[in-house]
Amino acid sequence: MENNRWDILILFLLFLGIPLICYTFYSGNNGNLYGYYLTGFYLPIILGISLIVARFWKLTIFLIVIFLFFNLKQTTYKFNNPDQINFSNQLKAVEWIKNDGGNEKFNIDVYVPPVIPYSYEYLFKWMDIKQDENKVSLLYTLYEIDSPHPERLVVWLERQKRIGKVMEKVQFGGITVERRERILYE
Repeated sequence: MENNRWDILILFLLFLGIPLICYTFYSGNNGNLYGYYLTGFYLPIILGISLIVARFWKLTIFLIVIFLFFNLKQTTYKFNNPDQINFSNQLKAVEWIKNDGGNEKFNIDVYVPPVIPYSYEYLFKWMDIKQDENKVSLLYTLYEIDSPHPERLVVWLERQKRIGKVMEKVQFGGITVERRERILYE
């Protein structure tokens, strides 16, 4: 049994080590080594970490407790931060638009710091919220706080002032939704 463990360990190290050694001599693609080249390493790394955790489970539990102890303050702040942007706040904002819009035709304009609002597009489709293809008088603007670049949000909000007048404003954590009446529409 002991000999079998050494065989498995040697096989594991070969499986992980030979490609790493080969990558040290890699010069293709102008010397760039992209992350997706290493996708084959995920399995052996996860297996190695799993073996270490299984072998030293008491130490692992101790390290997790120490980690939680030192990070509890920061973690509770993240969960209790009133400006938090999380799934439940996103869901509340989208539900508010759905309930407020009812059967009326409306448009939605979204600002998120990563620029492309994929998460909201998904939520609108998931909750079967369809905005009108044409510009209509009812416009909802939904935006998240942008702490790293507040100037971008200010510019976006200035643009929105020229498009529509705010009728109602609600906040869900760090997410703001405004019902607007469009000033000019075609």
